[in-house]
Amino acid sequence: MSLRFATDLYTWLPALVAALASGAILLEGWARRRALARLGDLGQLGRMMATLSPWRRRTRAVLFVLGLTLVAVALSRPQRETSVTFTKRGVDVVVAMDMSKSMLARDVYPDRLTRMTEEVEQMLDKLESDRVAVVVFAGGAAEFPLSEDTEAARSLFRSLTNCPRDVQSRWPTWCAPRALAPGSNLAEGILAARCVLRQDLRDDPGCSRIGGHGRGGAPLSYDDTDAEPAVDPDELADRARAMVVFTDGGDSSEEARAQVQRAVELGIHVFIVGVGTLEGELIPAYDDEGRDIGWKKSEDGKSFVHTRLDQAQLVDLAEIAGGEGHYFWLDPQRFDVKEVVDRLRRLKQGDLGGQLDKEWTDIYEWPLFAGFMLLLIEATLSERRRRVLYPEEQRS
Repeated sequence: MSLRFATDLYTWLPALVAALASGAILLEGWARRRALARLGDLGQLGRMMATLSPWRRRTRAVLFVLGLTLVAVALSRPQRETSVTFTKRGVDVVVAMDMSKSMLARDVYPDRLTRMTEEVEQMLDKLESDRVAVVVFAGGAAEFPLSEDTEAARSLFRSLTNCPRDVQSRWPTWCAPRALAPGSNLAEGILAARCVLRQDLRDDPGCSRIGGHGRGGAPLSYDDTDAEPAVDPDELADRARAMVVFTDGGDSSEEARAQVQRAVELGIHVFIVGVGTLEGELIPAYDDEGRDIGWKKSEDGKSFVHTRLDQAQLVDLAEIAGGEGHYFWLDPQRFDVKEVVDRLRRLKQGDLGGQLDKEWTDIYEWPLFAGFMLLLIEATLSERRRRVLYPEEQRS
C-alpha cells in the first residue's frame, strides 16, 4: 500500500511537536527537582511523597509526547493510494481534417490550416469524456483508432499538425509544404472516418483500403457503397457515433455525397465545418526548404490558383447528413468550436467500458483518533499509587 502526505507539514511539524513536548517535560522535571531541593532533605521528602509513582509519571510523559505527535501527523493529511473502477460515458467522435495545399490560403487568419488546428485543439480539450479518433486526408487518408485516452489522441493530433518548434515558430513555413498534398479527396476522408467508427465493417471493400498509405495515397473507387455489410442493431443502439469534418470543400462531390449518405444509413452523425471565405485567396507556394516563393500556379504556369470555400457543396452534404445544425462555418469572426461540442453533447451517450484509476484517500482520521485517545489516557492516568502500610505503621 502506497502512502503519502498531502501537505509539506509532515517534513517538520511532527518532529517539531515531539521535540517541544519532550523539552517541556524535561524542563518541568528539572524545575520540580530544584524546588524540592530548596524545601529540605530529599530523603525525608521522598518518604513524605511515597505515593507518587515515577513510573506513572514517565508513562504519562510518553503518552503526552506520542499523542501530540500523532495529532501533528494528522494535520499533515496522510493519504493512501486506492484503486477505483468507474464507467466512462460518452460518444465516439472522429475528427477529420483536410490537409490539402489549399488549406495554406490566408483568407482566414493566420491561414486556414493554422486556424483549423487551433479549433481542433480546443475541441479535443472539451471531449475528455468521449472516445476520440483523428483522420487526416488530402489525396488519400490516414487514420488513428478511437481512444479513451484523450491525451494520447491529442499527442497524435499534434504530431500530425505541429512543425518542429526549434526550426520555425509556426505553420506553414517549413513542414507544411512537405506535409500537405495537392488536391482534396473529401470522399476519402469521410470514408476513413466512418470505417473508424464502425469497426465491424473493417472487412468491407472500402474500409480494407483505409490506413497504411497515409496522405497522398491513390484515389479510391467507391463501389463499396453498393455493399450491404451486416449492421449490428445493438452496437448502433449502445451510443452515438459522430464525425466532424473540417474542410474547404473538394472534388468528387458525387462520391462525397454517396459517402455521407452511407454514413447516415449506418447511424453515424455527420457534421461539416467549412474552413475559409467565399471570396477566397491565392494559395502560397514554398520550396523544399520552406521558403515562400510566391503563389501556386496552374499546371500550364500561366495563371495563379485561387481557392474559395465551396460552401454550396458543403451545405449540400450537411443537408444529406440531417439539415439544420449539421453545417458550421469557420469564418474569421463568428465561429466557436463550442457550437460543435454542444451538438455532440445532445447525442446519446453510452458506456465506454470500465476504467481502473488510482486516487489518493485521506486517512488522517486514524492518527487523529489514536492521538486523541493517548492524550485522553494521559489526562486520566494518576501519578499516585496506592500505598501499602507496613505492620509497625498499622499498630501505630
